[in-house]
Formats: sequence, structure tokens, C-alpha cells
Amino acid sequence: MNDETRVFTRSGLQIAVAAAVAADRRRVAAILTLPEAAGRAGLALSIATTTDQSVADAKAALAAASADKPADPAVATDASALWDRALSARGLPMQKSDAPKPPDVTASLDASLKSRGMQVG
Repeated sequence: MNDETRVFTRSGLQIAVAAAVAADRRRVAAILTLPEAAGRAGLALSIATTTDQSVADAKAALAAASADKPADPAVATDASALWDRALSARGLPMQKSDAPKPPDVTASLDASLKSRGMQVG
């Protein structure tokens, strides 16, 4: 029986998913820290997060690519800024921490439940 037709128990599935996630995180980290990724951070991040290329294939692709245009060194090495740029480029901008919070609907829910004869507390 190959891996594609294997039957998992719930705990076995959880273990398999955790192992797959850990392996992918190691692959992403390995690609982003390749010497060939220096000066090609955008391409390295794209390869690591949007493809299933092996580290060796990513290394070859990065070595063949031209370097990024010079950028602000503080931004180029900031992982948070790199993620924000990558997500924004894909139409998924990060919410800022000063974003308005959703309204508290607890009071209206409590009133609705009480109007139906339920006890709230």
C-alpha cells in the first residue's frame, strides 16, 4: 500500500500532518537561508512558499537568477517585512494592530436569549 492509499487513524493522521508541516517548514527555512538567496530574497520567498521545489532545485534556480535591486538593508533582512510584502503582492495584506475591533455583540446576544426564556449568566 503506498502513501496515497494509506488509511490513517485520527491520531495517526494528526501525527502525519504534524510531520508534513514540520518538513515543509524545514524546507522553507532551508531555502530562505541558502547563500544563493542573498540578494534574491523576494524570489527565494516566492519559491519557498508557492512551489514544492526541493532545496536543491531552489538553490539552482536562485543561483541562475539575477540579484534583486538594492533595497533598504533594514527592510531586506526583516522577515516580517518580507512576509508582509509577499502577502500583499498576493492580495492578502496583513491587518495592522491598530485596526478597529469588531463590535461587542454580547449584550445583544444576551438580550436575544433572555427574550426566548433562556437564562444567561
